[in-house]
Amino acid sequence: MGRAGGIREMIRVPEVRAALVGTFVIMLGFGILYPILPLYARSFGVGYDAVGVLASSFALTRLVFDLVAGRVVDRVGERRTATAGALVVGASSAAAALAPTFGLLVAFRAVGGAGSALFFASMLSYLLKVAPEGRVGRVMGVYFAAFNLGFIAGPPLGGVVAARLGLAASIANVDAYRATVEALAVQLARLPEIEARLAILLEAAGLATAGP
Repeated sequence: MGRAGGIREMIRVPEVRAALVGTFVIMLGFGILYPILPLYARSFGVGYDAVGVLASSFALTRLVFDLVAGRVVDRVGERRTATAGALVVGASSAAAALAPTFGLLVAFRAVGGAGSALFFASMLSYLLKVAPEGRVGRVMGVYFAAFNLGFIAGPPLGGVVAARLGLAASIANVDAYRATVEALAVQLARLPEIEARLAILLEAAGLATAGP
C-alpha cells in the first residue's frame, strides 16, 4: 500500500506526469522499431555487418551528443531542448523511411541519436528541478519504470505494426506519432506555470477570489 501510494503521489505531480508520458512514448517507439529496423536494413540487400553499423550509428551519435546536450539545456532551457529533440527524432525517422540508399538510412538514424540525446538530457534536468523535496529518488524510480515499460511493450507491438503497415510505413508512422505526443507532453508540463502566471494577472487586476 505504501509503495503504491508513493507511486501515485509522484504521478500526481503534473510536471513529473508530463515527463513520464513523453519518456514512455519515446521508448515505446524505440521498442516498436527494435524488430523492424534489422529487417528494413536487409531490404536494401546489405549483409549482417551493415545491419550492425545501422544499429550502432544511432548509439554512437547519441554518445557524442550526450557530452554536449547538457550545455544546450543550460543555454536554451529544458522545454525547448526536449521539444527540439523529439522533433529531430521524428523527422529523422520519417526521412529514414524514405531513404533511397542504405547509406542515407544510416545517416538519418544517426541524426536521430542526436535528437534522443537532447530529449533525455532535458527530461532528466527537468525532473531534478521539479521533483518534490526529499522525493528525487522516488521520482527517478518512477521515471525509469516508464522508460523500461515503453521499451518492453514496444517490440511485440512492432511486429503487429510491421505486419499491417509494412516496414517503411511503420517507421514513418510510428515516429510521426511519437514526435507529436512527445512535443505535446513537453508543452503539458507548462500548465502549472501558465496557471500561476494567470493567477498573478488576475490578482493584479483585482479579479482574484479572496481566500478564506
